[in-house]
Amino acid sequence: MRKETKNGYRKSADGLLVVLLTILLTFIACSLLLRLYNADLGTAYAALIRGSWGTKYTIGETLSKAAPLVLVALGFSVGARSGMFNIGGEGQMFAGALGASLVALYLPAGTPPVIAIVLVVLSGAVFGMLWAMPVAFLKTRFGVSEIVMTVMLNEVASGFVSYLISVPMKDPMTPIHQSPIMQENFQLPELLQGTKIYLGVVIAFVFVFVVWFFMSRTTVGYQLKATGLSSRAALYAGIPVTSVMVLSMMASGGFAGIAGAFEVTGVHLRLIEGVTGGCGFTAIIVAQLGKNRPLGIAVAALVFASLTVGSAAMQRAVGTPAMLSDMIEGLAVLFFIMSEYIVKRVRKEINNKAIAKQLAAAAQA
Repeated sequence: MRKETKNGYRKSADGLLVVLLTILLTFIACSLLLRLYNADLGTAYAALIRGSWGTKYTIGETLSKAAPLVLVALGFSVGARSGMFNIGGEGQMFAGALGASLVALYLPAGTPPVIAIVLVVLSGAVFGMLWAMPVAFLKTRFGVSEIVMTVMLNEVASGFVSYLISVPMKDPMTPIHQSPIMQENFQLPELLQGTKIYLGVVIAFVFVFVVWFFMSRTTVGYQLKATGLSSRAALYAGIPVTSVMVLSMMASGGFAGIAGAFEVTGVHLRLIEGVTGGCGFTAIIVAQLGKNRPLGIAVAALVFASLTVGSAAMQRAVGTPAMLSDMIEGLAVLFFIMSEYIVKRVRKEINNKAIAKQLAAAAQA
């Protein structure tokens, strides 16, 4: 028991070292990039922080950007836990956005707001799950790569939504390819006036704790982990591996679908082209940086959202290009991978030296 506790502490310490080393390397690289643009470092970093966390409005903007990243990354982590790597968060977001739009545009305007919001969330989840279902079936039945399938379905979903808002669902009052605005009672309410903190933000972060509890404190969570570690061993242990993999993939799609539903009913208030904003892809990076752990995912999503929102303020303050935030995010991912490798290598060397020391002591005895 003591040994397991000690190993747990070591893993936590190693994880913290990886994060700190990543932050340090990213800070150094970012500073060098800013100097290349002759930007004052103090002004640039102050603008970055103020632009993402300095006022009530910017805090709301940051949390609003983080919410879909959290949801899609949580979905990815649930799928990955069972060995299903869902690269289709983008397409499932489109599907969820479409489902919520159909509900919010065509159900009776007199629907009570509470029922309307529940229907929006459920429709997003169901459409996201349905979009993930063929992938789960083909993977478990015929061994088709879920990565290839989800990438293909991303393009299908994007093209289908683009067609719908160009012809049958297009708002006749504007030449822009977009749907009409959602009915008011189906819009997710703003919780803090003058900000973008809407109901979907709260729901997204509540799901962080729901998924944590589900993954670490329930039998199904254990079955997911066992299946991901070894599907053959899990099968011998009596775990219904096929059902677990299908359900995890559908749950993954459901989370992405809810994220899409929130975007159309809480942020844009209509179905538009590019409604996902690339969140489906960015969330995969967020999940990896968060080590597929709910709390880690929440932190990583907030960091990415802060960079996205704060970089706009930094651009206005010191004249950096708009693409700088993308460069920083890419470097952060690169340095994370490097830091993880370095810490693992150092830990391995320390363990090898400790073992060698023990063997030498045993030989002398």
